[in-house]
Parts: sequence; structure tokens; C-alpha cells
Amino acid sequence: MASIVSLTPQEAEALCASNYPCPPGYRVPTGWMLSVGGVPVPPVPLGVARQMAITNHYYFELTPEQRRNPQWHPDYSPTWDAFFINRRESALARHEEDSPPRSNFNEAGRRLWWRGRTLQSVMAYRGPCLRYPQSQPTRAHRPRFDYRDPDASDDDVGDYDDYSGDVYRARHDYDLITPTFENKFGRL
Repeated sequence: MASIVSLTPQEAEALCASNYPCPPGYRVPTGWMLSVGGVPVPPVPLGVARQMAITNHYYFELTPEQRRNPQWHPDYSPTWDAFFINRRESALARHEEDSPPRSNFNEAGRRLWWRGRTLQSVMAYRGPCLRYPQSQPTRAHRPRFDYRDPDASDDDVGDYDDYSGDVYRARHDYDLITPTFENKFGRL
């Protein structure tokens, strides 16, 4: 198994300055991180290194209006904290290649590769191809309450004329068919 070698801070700074990705098998120094493109990104400067970076470099890049603003004074900490954090986050997200950065997930958000998965097991899979599930047609949602007057429309919705004779029978039709109480028991 190949051993992992740590880069020196000077080597990491040289790779960062030249925007060159870290070679495989090398680890960045403590506090450094790799960007999406694999370029080493330095930590947020602290103490004397931070004050030197502000006064010797970044403060001179400000416009005259920004220099007159007390928020951009070299000793005002909240503005410079946000500046260095945003600068580091943008450096970590930087990707300098032609293609977009590779993702570890597919379009559905599932993991493309996981520990223990080998190319041989992927190639040996002989099952059916996976397909997207068929979408079910959506039904129109019927409202729980209908506040309209059922007889107010002209299409006869809710009127007795809408029912056929097989389903609806008038009350007097039932009286003719069913025997009365007196007829059933022979009274009266």
C-alpha cells in the first residue's frame, strides 16, 4: 500500500499560487483544505499574519470611498472576518477545469459509489435494467364542501330531471308497488 506524504506549507503555498491541483498520494498541511478542483486552499490568517495581509495587500485594493469608511479600517474585525471567510469559501468552491466538478450522487440524489462496491460486481449484475416508475394519472380533487346552489345552474345539476327511471322512482310509485299495512294482514 502506498504511503501518504504531507506537503510542506511552502509547497502548498506554491501549488495554491500557481492554481495547480495537489498530486495524488499527498496530504495538505494542517488547517489547509482542498478546493473542488483539488487546489490547496490556505486557512484564514490569524494574528500577525492576518494584520500583515490586511495592511500590505488587501487594504490597498480598496477604493478611496471604502478606505474612508470606518468599517473597512484595518483594525475593524467584523468586516475583515467576513471578508476572509467569504474569500476562503469562494476558493474552496473554485473549479478551473472545462467540465463541471464530479458529483458523488446521480440525478436522483442517490450515491454513485460506496465502500465495498467494486467494478466486477457492477459488471456482473445481470438483472433487469432499472426504470423510472410510471407516473399515476392524478385525479381531480373534489372539494369537500360545495357552496354553490345546486339548482341555480342551467345544466340541471342536482335537479330531479337528471335521474333516470331505473335509479330514481317517485314516492307515489312506491306506494303503488308495496302493499299497505292493512292489505298485508287482511285488516280493513
